[in-house]
Amino acid sequence: MKSKTKNSILKYIAKNNIKCNVAENTLQKIGMKKKFILIEGTDGSGKDTFASILVDKLKERFLYDENATLSIVGQPLSKCKRGEEALSFIEDKKNNYSKDVVGQILTENRIDTEKYFNKLGGITICIRGLLTDLATYYHVFGEEAASNLGQTIMIDKLIIVDVDSKIADNRITERGLPRTWREYFEYLVYFRDYYLKYESQLYREKIVIENIDLNQLDITTEGIANSLFISCLEE
Repeated sequence: MKSKTKNSILKYIAKNNIKCNVAENTLQKIGMKKKFILIEGTDGSGKDTFASILVDKLKERFLYDENATLSIVGQPLSKCKRGEEALSFIEDKKNNYSKDVVGQILTENRIDTEKYFNKLGGITICIRGLLTDLATYYHVFGEEAASNLGQTIMIDKLIIVDVDSKIADNRITERGLPRTWREYFEYLVYFRDYYLKYESQLYREKIVIENIDLNQLDITTEGIANSLFISCLEE
């Protein structure tokens, strides 16, 4: 482990008054414990950029182990049960079914996806998942989906990468690509509001990150990586 990383961890411990008996000369990379992180945010918010920086920070702190890896995933997962149907509804808003049938499709996909996730060791980072599915369902049918669409995995950290909808809209325009339905301004506003207001017992911690610039993202990811390191160290 690099000295810069060690100093960052020690400063984090001191700043947060964490009772942890470590010193710079004893700090070293450790194996990952099983953690599930969900990253949500509107299109144009910078989810992928945030996730990429976080992955780099985690690699600076954790050992590679084929039985406890760092996995990057997304939902709905097309290779799992009813994946193509679930993906078509969430990504393209294609709907030829009743609300109950759509709910069943999304639930069956999530249950099968969780079986896959449960086989993964280490830290799993999901970029877009439950909240986007719930928000899409609510938008289409005007009511909340039943039973959290089958979600049972506890989310250790729910991270909302937030940015003003006008900024997200400008970023999407600058890409110069045809927009998906979620990328239009009215939906940027809708999804942002849903993410920020979401409350549930399915997560242990909710973190809202204002994506102002890369320097701020770097500082924030440093803190989250340190938090996960300490958590794994104490288990």
